Amino acid sequence: MNKDYLEQLGILRAEVPVGLTRGLQLLAQTGGDLQQVAALLKEEYVEQAVALTGLSEAEVLPYLQRFRFDVSKAIPFLEEDFLLIGKVRHSRSAYQLKRLQHHKEQAIQWIAGMVEKEAGIIRPQHYWLTGSEVGSLPPVQRSVVVVADWLEYYDSEAFASAIHHVTTLFAAALRVLGMASSAAALLLATAIAEEMARQYPDDNIDAHMARSRAQEADEWFRHAESHFEEHRSVIITTLYHYIEQHIDQFP
Repeated sequence: MNKDYLEQLGILRAEVPVGLTRGLQLLAQTGGDLQQVAALLKEEYVEQAVALTGLSEAEVLPYLQRFRFDVSKAIPFLEEDFLLIGKVRHSRSAYQLKRLQHHKEQAIQWIAGMVEKEAGIIRPQHYWLTGSEVGSLPPVQRSVVVVADWLEYYDSEAFASAIHHVTTLFAAALRVLGMASSAAALLLATAIAEEMARQYPDDNIDAHMARSRAQEADEWFRHAESHFEEHRSVIITTLYHYIEQHIDQFP
């Protein structure tokens, strides 16, 4: 083994990644011409990146240069920046939907956030939507934003509070998703809570506790609460597929 080539290999590896055997072979073939070997390897790595992404040489080259022609490091950034899945370019929403297909709720929240951003929606100081902010959204987008917001609220504040959050809009969105039974359960729980509020109208801690106990004791209220506990994942999966079916209506 030529010791000079070993020294040159170290210099070569500082510029481009290459294995020991391959690097020494190329150096031997070129008589130790570092520039020629580096050029050959760079050309090879550009071809690999083009083949893996379907992009042009001009598109992949800056990423390869950024990562010293390490294709494995450059590819994830190329895929993310060019919204590639399987060498196919997608819209931002379609890309996230496919990329996060095993994390459906995360995909839904990302897309809902993108819709809000594109529409210039400014949330109230208390963060949660009041309903008026989504009035100008197209119906499909409005349904997604409302359901995503309600699910977040439900996780944060629990069912007894969530039934009062954008109730009419959320029930309408559930019906759009084909989940009429969930919409009915929501409206039933809301009606029961409103009846309890009439029975215990005072705005103090004792009245609040009395209303809470009455709701917990009501069989139909408990049934509605259990319904949402059991169907939360179904709502997410159904909404995910709804977005898939209407992906052309998202940014």
